[in-house]
Amino acid sequence: MSDEHVEPATPEMQALSRIETKVDGVAGCLKNIERRAVVAGAVAGGFSGGLVGGIVSTAILSIKIKMGW
Repeated sequence: MSDEHVEPATPEMQALSRIETKVDGVAGCLKNIERRAVVAGAVAGGFSGGLVGGIVSTAILSIKIKMGW
């Protein structure tokens, strides 16, 4: 067998080739969407972690002040 790409001869094979091309395009789009979702999740997690850390620190400081420590 050779490594050359041979165009499909039958209409069915041509249709399958077009479908394959479209599926490859969709797969590429899904990779991009996944990458963006991971970045968005990391940003949201970092923000919420910082916010909660600030609230807890403020609560502890408030308790210390009220108890006179």
